[in-house]
Amino acid sequence: MRLSKTLVIFLAIFGVAAQAYEARPHFLSSMSGFMAMGLRQSCYAIDISSNTLPCNPAFIAKEKSRRFTASMYLGNNVSYLKEATDLSRGQANEDTIKKLFQRHEDDELQTQIELGHIQEKFGWSVTPIQVNYSTTFRNQVLPQISLYASLEEAAKVQFGSYLGEDWSFGIQLRYTQRRFVTSQFYLTDALVPGGSDLFEPRKQSAFFVEPAVLYTPDDNYLNPEFTVFVANAGYIDKAYSELRINPEYHFTVSINPEMVYGRYSLGLDMNFNKDIQHNSGPLTLGGFYEYGILRLFGSVARDENGIGFGVFNTWWNLGIVNKNEVVDNSFGNWISLQKTYLFLGIEI
Repeated sequence: MRLSKTLVIFLAIFGVAAQAYEARPHFLSSMSGFMAMGLRQSCYAIDISSNTLPCNPAFIAKEKSRRFTASMYLGNNVSYLKEATDLSRGQANEDTIKKLFQRHEDDELQTQIELGHIQEKFGWSVTPIQVNYSTTFRNQVLPQISLYASLEEAAKVQFGSYLGEDWSFGIQLRYTQRRFVTSQFYLTDALVPGGSDLFEPRKQSAFFVEPAVLYTPDDNYLNPEFTVFVANAGYIDKAYSELRINPEYHFTVSINPEMVYGRYSLGLDMNFNKDIQHNSGPLTLGGFYEYGILRLFGSVARDENGIGFGVFNTWWNLGIVNKNEVVDNSFGNWISLQKTYLFLGIEI
């Protein structure tokens, strides 16, 4: 007992060197937006917009409408938004640290604002701000914390066209700039003078060219759609081991049977990449049913599932998503997180 207490005091006084903590894969995904929160990677298989643009640019060739959108979604622990933003900007102080870590709980926050426009075979979106934040804790006596926080700006352009017969293509050009903090440390290290050095932000810029091909055979009552989509293919100015960004190869299939009442789609995404063990698995099944202004959607994968409900009116949109996810807490344990996202948007 005496030896154990001595060790705690020693660590509290002298601290432990900070270690790297890998960002969770969904923070680095090529897709973003409200529908993507509930559909996850099955969003690549389904012809539906996430906020403004479809998750898979292959579907942009089918776009016929014209609209401008502005939207925002808020995730768990939105009360931490200012502190997480300050942390990503390198402006954290002792009060910031105390508020973020006072509960000693595994937390996550994800919030985004997006503006965009879409028309026939072309669309763009701009994300002026996206905040990602996650923490996991170990040991209530001497808390050890794994932290990731980022502040991102992004822009996307999609365009596509028909190739003849049942084939079409789409391309997404995507630019992302992020400032992020990732660290693993003891709480006592963060609260001593000079503890803010643990939260020194770094920067990364990336430009991706993401092509896709769509095949839609005619004369089938199920209206099947098949796509091949390459995500995360491009240039990254600075590679960090904490940010696993590798090309992903998505093969998708969906069915869209004609219905008397409403619209229905069921899709399966198969994701192949060298870091698949760090993701939710190679397969994600999802779908949605839409009737009038109401939409119900959800997805199932190896380590996560989600369900959402939305009201998509002629000019205003409102929705909510609930997700359950199992993640590695970086301390050798798997933890379960429950997340809720609220969506607000307008269309003109």
